[in-house]
Amino acid sequence: MSSNGSLMRAEIAQIPGIFQKLADRAAAITAQVEKLPLDSFDSVILLARGTSDNAALYLKYLIETKIGIPCG
Repeated sequence: MSSNGSLMRAEIAQIPGIFQKLADRAAAITAQVEKLPLDSFDSVILLARGTSDNAALYLKYLIETKIGIPCG
């Protein structure tokens, strides 16, 4: 990375495109999730490292509060 932060600037510039791809795929992702037999899961294990740990912590919250499956 250069001293002027050009790598960070480039990564930040990618964010709108990434969110657009997620929005474009939301219906397909939802359809696949709805096919999951959620009542057959006893628990969910999440693995994460670094900044992904924050996303996993939020996913843990959602799984436990919205689906009711213990998560760790």
